[in-house]
Amino acid sequence: MASYNVGDFIIKDDHQYQITNINKQNFVFLEDTFTNAKLKYSKRDLNDLLFLGRAEVVSSDPRYNDLHSENAKDFHSYSEEDKKIARDRFKFVRAFQESGIKGCSNKKPIRDLIADVAMEIGHEIISWRTLKRWVDQHDVYGIRGLVPQTKKKGNRKPRKPNKIEELIVEALEEYKNKTRPTFTTAHEYLSDQIILHNKEIDDGEREDERLPSFSYQSFILRAKKIAPASLLEAYVGKSEASKKNRVSRKPDEALYILDRAEIDHTTGDCFVVDDVTALPLGRPYVSAVLDKKSECILGCYIGFESPSFVSVARAMKHAISDKSAFLKQFSSVEGDWPCRGAFIEIAYDRGKEFDSDLLEDALYDLNITGRGNPAGMPWYKGAVESFFYTLNKKFLDNKPGKVFSNLFVSNEYDPEKNAVISLSDFLEAFYVWVVDVYMRSPHGKDKVVPYAVWKLEEKYVDIEPIPPKKLDLALSENKTRTNRGDGIVWDTIKYDNGFLLALRKQYGNQLLTCKRNREDLSVIHVLNPADEKFYPVEAVDQEYTKGLTYFQNNICRRYRDKLAKESTDEVSLALARQKIREIFNNSVLSSRKKKLAHSKAAARFNDLGQNKVGENTLVNSSSEKSRPSKISTPKGDITPPISNSEFLAAFKDKNDGRK
Repeated sequence: MASYNVGDFIIKDDHQYQITNINKQNFVFLEDTFTNAKLKYSKRDLNDLLFLGRAEVVSSDPRYNDLHSENAKDFHSYSEEDKKIARDRFKFVRAFQESGIKGCSNKKPIRDLIADVAMEIGHEIISWRTLKRWVDQHDVYGIRGLVPQTKKKGNRKPRKPNKIEELIVEALEEYKNKTRPTFTTAHEYLSDQIILHNKEIDDGEREDERLPSFSYQSFILRAKKIAPASLLEAYVGKSEASKKNRVSRKPDEALYILDRAEIDHTTGDCFVVDDVTALPLGRPYVSAVLDKKSECILGCYIGFESPSFVSVARAMKHAISDKSAFLKQFSSVEGDWPCRGAFIEIAYDRGKEFDSDLLEDALYDLNITGRGNPAGMPWYKGAVESFFYTLNKKFLDNKPGKVFSNLFVSNEYDPEKNAVISLSDFLEAFYVWVVDVYMRSPHGKDKVVPYAVWKLEEKYVDIEPIPPKKLDLALSENKTRTNRGDGIVWDTIKYDNGFLLALRKQYGNQLLTCKRNREDLSVIHVLNPADEKFYPVEAVDQEYTKGLTYFQNNICRRYRDKLAKESTDEVSLALARQKIREIFNNSVLSSRKKKLAHSKAAARFNDLGQNKVGENTLVNSSSEKSRPSKISTPKGDITPPISNSEFLAAFKDKNDGRK
């Protein structure tokens, strides 16, 4: 994160400044390292520059720069072995942080904590000094500081021959497959296999391949180190093992803003129409991130991308980023949206979009703790569930195109026929409601006003900015691809530049770690094995890939394969993409009965949503979007001068008048 301290450097407008002082009034004093010119910023103003990517922090700690520069190797790019070691170390660190124990020393509470964590994860007992070192490293460098630096170490091979390692695993599998087994029987199996192996050696006179004996104590230590959870599962059964290993507790309380966030998805109870054709697109997905303490909406993603890592990443980026530039797209929004910055932890349900290595490693990299809710316990993220209820009952109630949850209430009402609000107008109205109504209205039994709570606590919380480039890299997917004679090929798209050419000249064909933002396939970032930093590499065909999403490319690839099974060139992809757009558009305009499903598919294909406000399902349309008239909404007041129902009635009348 872009935290800074006295002695660090700020790069702005091609000038380098050193931080000379940060006073109690939250002013930061800078001095130009070349001209000695002095500047003064409030922390708020300096954070604005960092959030917007107009300034960069360079730490005075060389290791911090190596680990956390904008193009540094991210956590997901380390080997699985190194990541597992770092995750295990972090479990010790987090247990200490959550214990409330003051100071790390050779006290009984610390020893008990270490023993409990070691038993839970199957780790060897560590000393309190090791725990303190890990805590200090994590405080300064985050999860990357816990990754082992094995490059400078010597022999990393197991002391026992590889054959014994194989037999140990085989014995453990034998142990797990028995009914109510014991370690003794598993060790006997291992000993027998060693004896039989050595007998074959004696017969063949290959003395150098003889295996040494393996003691019972060593076998137990090895067994517990490999997989204690799976061994317990073999002994008492999966269901009982999960009960023994579970943690039963209430959801964590949020003491301050950004302590805990909650994320979830819903489908808006409203049909929207295309900006140009006025044909229904369907019900947009809404992904929202909510702050537990203040109940502020930290960020959203609205569009037709179904719940996935892409929609989660978009919502999280929007939540963490500064929103001043984003709100300029919506002229009717009058208030400000101060929410920004990374949260300490985020709660989510058991949806498959949250169960991914990509999200887990991104959260580790951003120093955010992920909390998966137990099954059947939605109250663990009750705040965001409550927001969705408010969204559908207050914002979308009585709106043209409203979808009724109870079919008996709808009678003859057809939301598809009554959908008269365009996607761009829906986005405009949504953010007017979020910023000027919801954030400034009381909620819940405690009558919490989100905006007031945020502004009250903002000055007491050190909100650390995350540079946009670093945020994009952290929430991008990782793959390894080979740098061949024509560059890197990823999903039939070719990427190449002088950087890859230099690597080919030095290393030949080489397997490289690459990162890709699924929202834009026109560029990837490739890790340089020499300095372990990422460098951008653009696609060869920018005309096809500019703004191309992962979903769009998959559609084009499938269609291209039907057209030309033997062709993999980019021209066929471009032709396929154009043909698909024509099919979508013709289908949208052809049938009233089938138009909704095709329109929603077209909306997803064209990636419509808040990231492309004002565009439409038709490609290369010359029609221009007209901005809605200004809506009278409250500005900055804690209690709106008009009620929510009056606001929505005025908005409904505005849309009815445009029919």
